Amino acid sequence: MTPPKQPPEHYLLTLLQQTTDQERLAAILGALLSPKEQQELYKRLQIFALLQQGTTQRDISTTVGVSLVTVSRGAKATNSTTSISSYPISAKNFLIPTSNII
Repeated sequence: MTPPKQPPEHYLLTLLQQTTDQERLAAILGALLSPKEQQELYKRLQIFALLQQGTTQRDISTTVGVSLVTVSRGAKATNSTTSISSYPISAKNFLIPTSNII
């Protein structure tokens, strides 16, 4: 009998959870995401970090270079019951220039 198949997101989460080497993780993200997708992910992380620091949505929009709607979506995500807000993120770690895309 074959074991039940896991959904793709389970495989991804397991892969990321088991990866402790930063270079390997960068290679995985580089293989999974296009440069544009990586940039969007980094912007999303910046939004979360700045929201946690209490930065206004308007200031975040200007700093990150995204629309207020995008920041509002991030704020809504941080206020959900399974919120990322329970995982502190330092904004200084995520203010990544777009030239650093993998």
